[in-house]
Amino acid sequence: LRNRLYDTIFEVFVFTLAVLGVQYAFSFHSTEGDIFHINDPTMVILARIAAMVSALIFLELALRGHLAPGGGFAAGVAGGSAIGLVALTGNVHALYDFYQRRHIATVEKAIVLLILLVAVAFLCVPDAQLAGQPISVAAIVLLNILIASKVAIGSWTIVLLFIRHRGLL
Repeated sequence: LRNRLYDTIFEVFVFTLAVLGVQYAFSFHSTEGDIFHINDPTMVILARIAAMVSALIFLELALRGHLAPGGGFAAGVAGGSAIGLVALTGNVHALYDFYQRRHIATVEKAIVLLILLVAVAFLCVPDAQLAGQPISVAAIVLLNILIASKVAIGSWTIVLLFIRHRGLL
């Protein structure tokens, strides 16, 4: 658990810095007035199918990615790719409005705090047990799901910022 815990903490730290860096870099740029999206019917269908496959990979890796190193991060990248494909083929303004209305940035920060709380708790009490089983078994799965969610939301933030400030091309 300790090795996975340190890995998770540093993944969160690096990716949080990356998201904050992109937000800071684009804070000086104005948004694009007209944002065009892919509207060729064949490309839209193929991108939406790819987004669905990517979302399914996200779910699979989020739930079972703890069996291999980096599973949570890979799951988050798959989730972010799914959201990115939807953003490329749909209405970016509606997606950004959903992002703002549901306070997704706040959810991302709450996930980071939850990861840090779980990490500190398990570093302080590494041999805790629940119903005769080590709690570390559930902790690895929980941390994997949390890191997958954090990376997916962070990827969503980055994709939306790039599209809103730079357009698709």
